[in-house]
Amino acid sequence: MRNFVKDIRIDLIIPNMKVNNRRQALEALTEKAAPVCSISKPELLDHLISREETANSGIGDGVAIPHIKFRQLDKPFIALARLDEAVAFDSIDGEPVSLICMVLSPEQEGPLYLQRLSRISRLLRRKELRQQLLNAKDAKAMCTAVESALTDWAVAA
Repeated sequence: MRNFVKDIRIDLIIPNMKVNNRRQALEALTEKAAPVCSISKPELLDHLISREETANSGIGDGVAIPHIKFRQLDKPFIALARLDEAVAFDSIDGEPVSLICMVLSPEQEGPLYLQRLSRISRLLRRKELRQQLLNAKDAKAMCTAVESALTDWAVAA
């Protein structure tokens, strides 16, 4: 989509994901993301489910950030989804999730992987951005909200 500040690039935005639970959310993300990031649907889904079983990605405030490293990726892939209805995600605050930001990274990235996750987590903890994403009318408006937040963040840093 666009190159954003500090190595955060949203490659796929799904503005109206219709799911009833966490597994369906992961399946829907896989369905949309696998063809774009060149990872097979079964492999991506298996990794997402395994990761969720060992380390829940619900960070609180209605946000989940599932993240995985893949050997076959040569650059990061980030997908942002807004759910039509919040779903239980076993989040740390017990609240359902409305926003999911899936982060796939090259296995060989080292510390950049954790830095990217940290930046995305801090970004999505901003209440104003979360509200803008939830109220955005379409993918373009969601993209603009993220880009604006990242630009403001870079100026403030």
